Amino acid sequence: LFEDHVLSLEEDETSFHPRRRIKPVGPLQTVDKRQAVRLKLQLQLAQERKEKLQQELERQKELELERKRIEAEELAKRRARQEKERKDKLRELDTV
Repeated sequence: LFEDHVLSLEEDETSFHPRRRIKPVGPLQTVDKRQAVRLKLQLQLAQERKEKLQQELERQKELELERKRIEAEELAKRRARQEKERKDKLRELDTV
C-alpha cells in the first residue's frame, strides 16, 4: 500500500510537471550561429546609425539655436540704430 501511494505521488508530480503543461503558442524559430552573428552585427550597425543620427540632430539643434541668437542680436542692433536715428532726427527738428 505504501509503495503504491509513493508511486501514485510520483506519477502525479510528473503529470503536473510545468514543462509538460506548457504548450508552444507558435512555431519555434531556431537560429543558427551564422544567423545569430549576422543579427548581432545588424543590431550593432543599427545602434551605431542611431547614435550618429542623434549626434547629427543635436548638432542641428545647436546650429539652429546659434542662428536664432545671431538673428536676435542683429535685430537688437538694428532697433537700437533705428532708435538712435529717430532721436537724432527729433534733435534736428528741435534745433531748427
